[in-house]
Amino acid sequence: MLKTTSSLPLTPTASAPGFNKTHGLLVALLVLALALPLYVTSPSHQNLAILILMAAQIGVSWNIVGGYAGQVSLGHVAFYGIGAYTSAILLSVYGINPWFAMVVGGVIAALVSLVIGWSCFRLKGHYFAMATIAVAEIIQIVFTNWDFAGAAERAFLAWNFRFRTTNDFIGTRCRVGMIFGHHWLLNTNRL
Repeated sequence: MLKTTSSLPLTPTASAPGFNKTHGLLVALLVLALALPLYVTSPSHQNLAILILMAAQIGVSWNIVGGYAGQVSLGHVAFYGIGAYTSAILLSVYGINPWFAMVVGGVIAALVSLVIGWSCFRLKGHYFAMATIAVAEIIQIVFTNWDFAGAAERAFLAWNFRFRTTNDFIGTRCRVGMIFGHHWLLNTNRL
């Protein structure tokens, strides 16, 4: 009679490949970030939270280009500005719904970045860094002097936009979701 005994523990020693403590912490932070606007009603604190999330988005974009692509981009924030100017012009000049204007601004910025990135990503090292600085400066000069875009005088009109209610922070929640989504996609090798 063959007797089988196992000395293996009944509980696994390694965590499951799909979910671990880091993912649990990220989910908890996401729930906290989504619920925070319901409790923070001060406009200055809400503005600070939105500015922090905007800086985090720029950091995530730099991480993709600098960290994963291995390029030193010193001007990628220009595309962020193109999206902001596009949505501000659509809102202030044409009176288009701001939520739709934000989506259109992102699409326009992505299309411009594809056109410019197609040629810039052929460069390596210092040449790529200089090209990104040049692109950012050219875009800044164009928008500063372009009368249709307000020549840097109409930009304040987009700041007068208010949400319908003080607790309506769909845009903030989308930013939080995008930041956590980028983290999840990049760390699970799905890109």
